Amino acid sequence: MTLFKDQFVGTTTDKTNQEVQIFYCADVTQSACLSLMFEIYSNMLDQSLVFQSFEWEDLKHFHAVFAKDINGQILSGITFKINAARISVLTFAFSTLESRNRGISKICFKQYLAKSIELQATRTLSVVSKHNQDVIKNQENKKISYSGPEAARGIYLVKF
Repeated sequence: MTLFKDQFVGTTTDKTNQEVQIFYCADVTQSACLSLMFEIYSNMLDQSLVFQSFEWEDLKHFHAVFAKDINGQILSGITFKINAARISVLTFAFSTLESRNRGISKICFKQYLAKSIELQATRTLSVVSKHNQDVIKNQENKKISYSGPEAARGIYLVKF
């Protein structure tokens, strides 16, 4: 018997032609990805790459999409919530060092968008710390417009 309530979504391959399994959970506190999410969040917090005002009281309302390899190791994931205005707010994206540059984050992002649409969100929102230059450069290269408060470099809105 498993303690987790993750739902298998499907299987795909990454850029290196390795099989990746995709999962979804409606409550991240009941997901196998929670431990890795906390580990990476903690490391990023130490480097000032994420906000300290994470909405912990809302955590049980966060959804998760994530990827595992064929051995069951979690590689990458995204947590999000759908607010009252039907905006899907991407709360945190994470990946292991070993899984980077394999296209797994992109796979998770596509699943996040698909799940947001399925949950009747009308657009997405993502806030990025002004210190997280890797993400900012990535978004600027994609020509996505941004504006934001002093605490954040960018707020990205994508309408469906």
